Amino acid sequence: MASSQSLFLDQALHFEGEEKLAGMLTRLSDNVDMWPQEVMQEAYKQLPYMADFDPNVILDKLDEQKGFAFGSIEVRPKSSMTSDEMQMSGVEKVHIPIIVREQMLAPFDVFMHGRAYQHLTESRLRAALFRPETMDAARTRPYDPSLVQDMQPPVRAGYGGFGSGGVKFGSAQAHTELSALPLLPQLHGRVLPEHVERLKTACTDPSLRASIHRASEGVQCAFSSALGLTIVNLEKSAEVVRSSLRPTVVQLTKLADGNVKVKWANPDMFAPQEENVSMDVAQDLAGDQDLAGRLEGDGTLTASPDSPVKQTMEAEEVKVVDAFGLWKVQDINGNSMIGWVFPQLLSMDLQPLPLALFNNGSQSATQEGIAGEMAGKSTDLPKGTPAGYGALYYLDHGTARAFVPMTVNGTTRGPDGMVRYNASDDFGNRLTFFYSDSMQKVIRVGDADYCIPTSINWMPLRGRTELVSDPMGFSKISSRKESGVAELVGDRDVFSWRGPAVAKLATDNTKFLNRADAEFLGVTLGISPEMCKEALNQAAKGKLMSFDGVRVITPFSEKMASAYASIRKSLDELDPPIHNYFLAKEASLLDDSLTADKILGLGFLNAENISTFVEMMPAFEAAASKISEMLVAVRLGLKDIPEAALERMLVALEDVIRGLRCLQEKEVSFSSMS
Repeated sequence: MASSQSLFLDQALHFEGEEKLAGMLTRLSDNVDMWPQEVMQEAYKQLPYMADFDPNVILDKLDEQKGFAFGSIEVRPKSSMTSDEMQMSGVEKVHIPIIVREQMLAPFDVFMHGRAYQHLTESRLRAALFRPETMDAARTRPYDPSLVQDMQPPVRAGYGGFGSGGVKFGSAQAHTELSALPLLPQLHGRVLPEHVERLKTACTDPSLRASIHRASEGVQCAFSSALGLTIVNLEKSAEVVRSSLRPTVVQLTKLADGNVKVKWANPDMFAPQEENVSMDVAQDLAGDQDLAGRLEGDGTLTASPDSPVKQTMEAEEVKVVDAFGLWKVQDINGNSMIGWVFPQLLSMDLQPLPLALFNNGSQSATQEGIAGEMAGKSTDLPKGTPAGYGALYYLDHGTARAFVPMTVNGTTRGPDGMVRYNASDDFGNRLTFFYSDSMQKVIRVGDADYCIPTSINWMPLRGRTELVSDPMGFSKISSRKESGVAELVGDRDVFSWRGPAVAKLATDNTKFLNRADAEFLGVTLGISPEMCKEALNQAAKGKLMSFDGVRVITPFSEKMASAYASIRKSLDELDPPIHNYFLAKEASLLDDSLTADKILGLGFLNAENISTFVEMMPAFEAAASKISEMLVAVRLGLKDIPEAALERMLVALEDVIRGLRCLQEKEVSFSSMS
């Protein structure tokens, strides 16, 4: 016999703890005249902090036969004023609903402030009854969102226009009233897979499916939105964040097709973006400036809406050493030294060789080229007796020439009485040489025997090192610790930025850049566009351009990772911790779609989307108010919703709001890391 299934879903939802324990309700006595006193006693029992205020029990309705009563506890700040005086002075007051059914008093967990319902907690009550004129404890102030401003909400800033003082950008789009915004659509790509699967599994329960089927169209849409959420995708999250960054530098470049490439970036989360626009759109961005005329010049226009942080520069000429003298050089580890440099060495046969020699008495280097800065002229070179490792040299009209370094291994005295020095040069060639007063220059007298004039001196060489040979590899700040330092080096039309300020960027963002890209990075560092152009001109001539006090550029990926790490750390440090509440059954009973949206959203809270929850705190407050009002209606018999479900939602919302406030007080923010 084939089984059949009803076309209608009518299963009822059941909740754990739906039947209240006796301790959750308070039985009043049979004497209704004693009820006001018993209600007050229970209020002090449930709410010990009530002793700090002036409560007054008001019973508006009372039915002794049915054991029913309805009213409120009117709570005001303590004062020496009379009731009439307090009424006239406008002193704040709240009402805690009193609901008695079948002689059972409902818990005191909701209060009314004006026309708004709120979950009753000590902090909320004190905030509502704050009296500054009595110097009471300060009322809880509204918190300003500070969490993850660079990531949420995803609002892309407009470019605005270029004014006479530079680029002016439009302000970010104004936020819509957050309490009226749905939460779930903002969580796409930022929820965990296990949370999505949890909801999908729960929705296979016939009773939950039936409850959703009976719900309003808005609540059904909220469930559809939750079931359709996409899981965490860091690449997509990065795209949203990247597109919403406020530009601090913008560059317009004329393209061959007549359009203009717009390039922009932010130094705090450096990820340059590009977009091609028409000349008309570019002109709108340029405002009153003659964009076409500017672009005809060098084809680019670079500007910033922020004031430059650097408007002075230093220039030092760094080049391959081309003349003998004292030079400031640098080893491959970035250590600077000053010493004598011979830009070209000689063989013992007086042939010039493509080798340079550096010596400062304690360190020496022999290599094909040496980069440095001229430090002065001096021919006061070291002198010694040929022994060990060193080099022969002679002075010539204010300059000096040196021979290939060699190692003197010993001496011999020949039949003619001459002392000959036995040596081998850096190329491995064995040779001998001796001095003669009658010689004016080096003469070869045998296969590897040389007679040299006494005017040639011996210069000991100690401590071998390797020096920077390319001016682009020379840095005056490599051994410094200041972060806001950068240098610009160039070779005609190729430029490179280096130093702590750009140390975190990838090589393709800093090395071997064309003029436009080098200018873009310079303005990003906070250098004024005019000064950056002049620096490029100087660098193209081989001068080292140095800038102190510039902005430090942080890569986008590092900022993202640092931000998430900061948020996770703050979440771990919360005591008590913030929880992830799964309340799908409870949400299906609601008749308000926005409230259902927030309740379902609690089940997707995680570190990747906590920023959205902080921004949406007004919406959670509104949801708590709505549920508080529903709870009163249920206790009065005006709504058919399990009371336990509403209480569960109210407690969950209060716990999450508390945690979000703690995060705000800790000032967790991407802008601080960072």
